[in-house]
Amino acid sequence: TAPRVEDQENFRAFKLLVQGGAHALAALKKAPPAGLAFEEDHAWIAADALAGWAGRAEDQAWRENLHRMIAFARQHGWIREEPLSIRAHVELA
Repeated sequence: TAPRVEDQENFRAFKLLVQGGAHALAALKKAPPAGLAFEEDHAWIAADALAGWAGRAEDQAWRENLHRMIAFARQHGWIREEPLSIRAHVELA
């Protein structure tokens, strides 16, 4: 199943929340969905995948807010350009 995006209007608290704890995280790392990659203790989430998971790919206002978040994150080194991806800390639930 595709990941889902909760709290879609909150562009200030960006994280990857993994339900099921460490076991679920290990399984996700072995077979991540397209648009999700792991590196050390964080994840990279492709901007286009994020918009698709949120069902907002065609929502211009939402995408503008996403790009403002990306511009802020870029200043802190939390952006990877190819593919355009946002660094997210990983939290277990």
